[in-house]
Amino acid sequence: MPPEISALAILGWGARYKAYAVKTNAYEAEQWLAAQVLPDHVRQQIRKSAIGAGSTTDSDLAFGINIGQWSDSVRTRSAFYRILADAAFTRVPAHQRVGVVTSTASGAVTGEGHAAPVSRVTINNVLLTPLKVTAFIVVTDTLLANVGPAGQSLLNRELAGVISDAADAAFFNSIVHTGITSTPSAGVTAVNAKHDLRTALLAVNTVGAAKLYWIAAPDVAKKASTLADTAGLDAFGAMSATGGELANLPCIVASGVPAGELFLIDASGIAVDAGPPTIDASSETNVLMDTSPSMDSSTPTAASTVSMYQTNSTALKPRLG
Repeated sequence: MPPEISALAILGWGARYKAYAVKTNAYEAEQWLAAQVLPDHVRQQIRKSAIGAGSTTDSDLAFGINIGQWSDSVRTRSAFYRILADAAFTRVPAHQRVGVVTSTASGAVTGEGHAAPVSRVTINNVLLTPLKVTAFIVVTDTLLANVGPAGQSLLNRELAGVISDAADAAFFNSIVHTGITSTPSAGVTAVNAKHDLRTALLAVNTVGAAKLYWIAAPDVAKKASTLADTAGLDAFGAMSATGGELANLPCIVASGVPAGELFLIDASGIAVDAGPPTIDASSETNVLMDTSPSMDSSTPTAASTVSMYQTNSTALKPRLG
């Protein structure tokens, strides 16, 4: 049996296939794909990317990757996909109004001859509206043509990084930050840090189906992993600079968290839906090579752009949502 190919590797091959198609034609792209050492089912998945019709709820343009495969592939790169892979979020379908129970039926002990209380269940309506997240990568034709282990590893790593960062940024900015009042830290010592954890735990639901996760900024994780008490003993032995546990709960480090911030979330209280990324490719567009462009369609600004055609490059645009 041939080795299983990860969803991230399939996405990388699919990106190459699309780039080859826009630089040549569909026939030559098909010949190129046939010459690669890939299982037949992977080739079939990649060929689906040529289908033109698609929406925010299907995966025809995502090379046949299902969300389970994708979230497993990038769970170590993205806080959002890590929690999704753990099945901790409450999954609801997009664009469909659903009822979510916000308080459940409860029983009570009643004495002889006493009235029994009536339990009440509260159901709220939820309508999940998808968010579209777009990333952008410019790669040289030399890299796209390099299908060896090093070339594949580089392209896959960059795709995973840019998609994971974009997904986490949308998650924190649109969901986690919404309606939250921050609590200042009690101080810099180990005792203060324990007090901060207790404050967060007391503010979050921990009963029923609660699924708790700490999400830390990189600098917070580094400090927590090296924090010692007055005797010089490690105060958070289960924590490292790349993640671990705080108060016996999983802690995920995410670059999308602002410096100095630590979140505690009950993932079961967040309704989400998600699909794998899709990729558009162009070898003819002009690109402003700027990591923080300031203009938009309402306030156009003159700028120097780089031609993909003239520089033998290809622009790849992964999209989520």
